[in-house]
Amino acid sequence: RETMEASISAIAADKDAQAAGVMAKSASVLPWLAFHENNWVIIFDGADGGYEMVEEFLPAGKNGNILISSRNPGLARLSALSDAILEVIELEEDAAVNLFIKSARLKNPSVTEQAHIKMIVQELGYLALAVDQAASSVASKLCHVDNYLETYRQKRLQLMEDFMFKGSSNYGLPVYATWDISFTELKHRAAAQSSDSNAYQNAIFILQLFSFFHFEGISEDIFCRAAETISSPWFSDNDWDLPLLEVSLPSNDNLGLLLQLTNTNVWNSFNFRAAIRILSQF
Repeated sequence: RETMEASISAIAADKDAQAAGVMAKSASVLPWLAFHENNWVIIFDGADGGYEMVEEFLPAGKNGNILISSRNPGLARLSALSDAILEVIELEEDAAVNLFIKSARLKNPSVTEQAHIKMIVQELGYLALAVDQAASSVASKLCHVDNYLETYRQKRLQLMEDFMFKGSSNYGLPVYATWDISFTELKHRAAAQSSDSNAYQNAIFILQLFSFFHFEGISEDIFCRAAETISSPWFSDNDWDLPLLEVSLPSNDNLGLLLQLTNTNVWNSFNFRAAIRILSQF
């Protein structure tokens, strides 16, 4: 909030704002913007918190333009126009291939090289940041297009967390570091003494639990069946046939919260969905 307050307050340095006697605080700047006749634009970049924080700094009225970039889909409620919302998803294959060629500084790649590039971008899920950074490792001569996938599968961690291969963009962080930032924020909020701390702890646990599954094979029904099966009268601890999985679970306390039943012995999905809602903000 302090950063946003400082940024909005800095608008008071504009010559028109000074002429109007605007003071360097949002309570003075925002009303002035609301009635300002000239066109203006405010950009909220990386607004990943709750919509309430951004809403506090939105000028009233219909003048001007506001652009918000965020991983939190909940901020869509700030716009009354459905067509004013643009979801940035994975790249199309052709766009991913072109990005790789440009970032890897390849000139006129052969048909064989383009076939390898298509396999690389497919392996990376067509994620722009991952494609850009993979191409950076090729540009740096660490590996070649034809053997990148072999190197990636053997040295995935090093390639995706090494700052040497952060890509040609100005983003400045490798892929895994980007994910670590989100995970660190989750842990920070889980440690806070708030009404949502349990939900953040559950969100962390779900991420850790999902690592045991293939990303295309995770469904809510898995948790429903687990809850209703474990609680059934004919189920006992001796029925576990995968003791290693049970030992590997990060926290049985969190698992118990996610597998709670209602009074009618059906799965109470509230805690699970509350945690998923939090994850969707990241």
